[in-house]
Amino acid sequence: MMRKSLIWLVLVVVMLAGAGVVAENLIVGELRRLEAQGQAFSAERIDTPPQPLRIGAHVTGPVAAISNGAVRLDSADLWIEPLSPFTARIGLPGKATIEQPDGTHELTFDPPSVTARFQPLAGLAPGEVNVATSNLVLDGAPFAQSANIAANAVPVDPSAPASSQAGYDVNWKLEGLDPKALPVLATLTGALEPEDRISFEGQGRFWLDKVPTPRAMAALPSPMMTGLRIDRAELHVGALSARVLGRLDADSQGRAQGALAIYTSDAIPMLDAAAEAGMIPKRAVPLAQAMMRRVSAMPVALSDQAGAPVPDAEEGELRLPLTFSEGRMSLGPIPLGAAPRLRP
Repeated sequence: MMRKSLIWLVLVVVMLAGAGVVAENLIVGELRRLEAQGQAFSAERIDTPPQPLRIGAHVTGPVAAISNGAVRLDSADLWIEPLSPFTARIGLPGKATIEQPDGTHELTFDPPSVTARFQPLAGLAPGEVNVATSNLVLDGAPFAQSANIAANAVPVDPSAPASSQAGYDVNWKLEGLDPKALPVLATLTGALEPEDRISFEGQGRFWLDKVPTPRAMAALPSPMMTGLRIDRAELHVGALSARVLGRLDADSQGRAQGALAIYTSDAIPMLDAAAEAGMIPKRAVPLAQAMMRRVSAMPVALSDQAGAPVPDAEEGELRLPLTFSEGRMSLGPIPLGAAPRLRP
């Protein structure tokens, strides 16, 4: 009996080893083919992993194209679980080089935890992705304490933008963001205490114009966003806070169209802090307060994902409607400038 058990054990080990070799060759071959044919992904070398018991690929010098730039890594490892061949783990180093029109930036972080579950009947598009890291530093300055994001594929239903081919429910959490780390937030620093940090967390859904298969991700143009729905989001800036819901779709020029509703009980303190920081004239604060109260009382032409009216502000809150239309952004009737782009 013992001898037969050992024979069966050896056979199982041999079969698993053989399946691992086949899977590894497929992974390495597919990555090399994508690197050779694609434009959004390149690498210096693609080899089998140096760890003998790991089934996957080791990529040297991977480069991923992003909007108006690229992200470069020293290396990346991709391997699969032997008993779950469509679940992959991705090992990344603790440093990335980001190339943008304003120059090259270095982002360092704790080596992230990255897992992905692929869908074999959907061209190996990801069905689930989880990413978590911490201690992010941008160009030598503290950037954020931690970042987590989880996305799960969902069917494209009639509520999606017309050109959508894929949809994902997403949860995110960014903690301890230092506003001094980003030029776009630099003007906030005068309105905050030196130790104040920004956190942003929530859940929603986004849609893409292509199914993000490996082949689609390695080509240009890569899958691009067609719309974004925010079901719940909370923003904390120091002691100030706000919550957000709404939906934005990309118009024919790629700019956001739709509306967001921002709820906050700190609108007046925000105005006072902005005036103290010199962002707006102090004499304009009373007028701005009155205008914000009037805007908050206006009806909002926006519905949530269930088709129900947008909730009224709670006691002590203001509800501030941001609308996006014809390439412009407004706070109620007050024009604010060009609408942001959801896609290039």
